[in-house]
Amino acid sequence: MSSNSSPVFGRPSPASDLPWLLAPRTAAMAGIRADWADTDWCALRVASVVGVRHRVAARSVEDSWAWDGDDERVVLAVADGLGSYGDSAPVAAAVASTAVAQLAGGGTDLLAAVAAVNEAVSGFEVGKATLVLVTVTRDGSAELVRVGDSTAFTLFNDTWTELFSAGEADDDGMQALATPALPSAEPEIQLARCRLRAGEALLVVTDGVGDPLRDGPTTVAPGLAAGLATPPHPLVLAAQTDFSRQGCGDDRTLLGLWFGTG
Repeated sequence: MSSNSSPVFGRPSPASDLPWLLAPRTAAMAGIRADWADTDWCALRVASVVGVRHRVAARSVEDSWAWDGDDERVVLAVADGLGSYGDSAPVAAAVASTAVAQLAGGGTDLLAAVAAVNEAVSGFEVGKATLVLVTVTRDGSAELVRVGDSTAFTLFNDTWTELFSAGEADDDGMQALATPALPSAEPEIQLARCRLRAGEALLVVTDGVGDPLRDGPTTVAPGLAAGLATPPHPLVLAAQTDFSRQGCGDDRTLLGLWFGTG
């Protein structure tokens, strides 16, 4: 029996309509997680949804996220646990929470925060995770740092702008198959910054959202833009993030900050 009513962008994924398997489960293993918060100058929404590959194997989502802030600044982090390195969910959770904790007290050094995160998770015997760490102040100034292929976009008047470069290609023009991640002896770090306008959204995503967003400029991009023009209810955001698209089976996290809409 299928109960999938998620949006379809492009060719649908047959696996998306498969039933969720009955398996031992606790709240901490939930396949869908969503939350929200508002300040007088921004709105925050987040949803994490287990990918169909993990869903059909009765596994939980390995992405994680964290946020904190005050009247003047918000700190956001998104981490993607890399299943190819074993059980990476605990690493992703530690990466996201540690990254935010490094800056929540007023810290401003993004590179130092990444170094502290890398040290904090170096004791994990298995697992790796990507990281995007963001600070946004009430004047709209945003600074970002990332390790790996999770990324960030701005969305304004239906126009998507990715804030990080795609990375360097090899001599054959192909992107590296192995994504940088934490912990690492020498983390590969990218920095970015932008100034948000009133009504503009800053969206931090794992590659389960970022890859189809880039690959679907006439399907995924406008479909998501329509649902993200204003801050959605987090349960609506979860349904939007759980879109069906052929070949897109990764876990998905979308954390958004809508500036000037608190």
